Amino acid sequence: MRSVSVVGPPSRVPPRTTSARRPLRRQGLENMGFFTKPDAAPTSQNAPLTRERVEAFLTSREWRYFVDSDGDLGGNWDGKVFFFFLMGEKQEILQVRGRWNRTLPASAEAQVALVANEFNRDKIWPKVYARVEDDQLAVYTEVATDLEFGVADDQLGQLIECGLFTGLQFFDALDVRFPDTAAQTVAEGGADVDAR
Repeated sequence: MRSVSVVGPPSRVPPRTTSARRPLRRQGLENMGFFTKPDAAPTSQNAPLTRERVEAFLTSREWRYFVDSDGDLGGNWDGKVFFFFLMGEKQEILQVRGRWNRTLPASAEAQVALVANEFNRDKIWPKVYARVEDDQLAVYTEVATDLEFGVADDQLGQLIECGLFTGLQFFDALDVRFPDTAAQTVAEGGADVDAR
């Protein structure tokens, strides 16, 4: 059973009674925050999703990013490559897609699926999938959000960070589950420099 805590000024609600002569009164509820209207309008307005806004957020965080030969916006976090795709008819869907910086034998697909299942029991993001590329198993994460009605700057930043940091959490889980592969990649000098 989940408990809920309400923080705020104490209410002046009288104790409950079962007496027929004294009905249950609900005085003072107007002092509880969840019964009142917000004092101010939101501080930022929704604006259309654009690549320039994604770049502006990355720049504001002083994170390095690149534009590849296909024109896709990407970056490197903890040795893992992430891309920021704008999809849909009006480029209204933001997708943050990461790729683990290691590969596994194709025969490890079932083991990766078990790690993904364990991870997603407790976490709702990211979507995780694996696919065979050149006889090796590559692992990807994705967080996609439909922003048809626009997005505020702070919300856009939160969505980008969600895609990055939940992806990194999953890749950390893979590093724990497959330590031999991780040690081999480091020994071969295959780990990239952090882009942050």
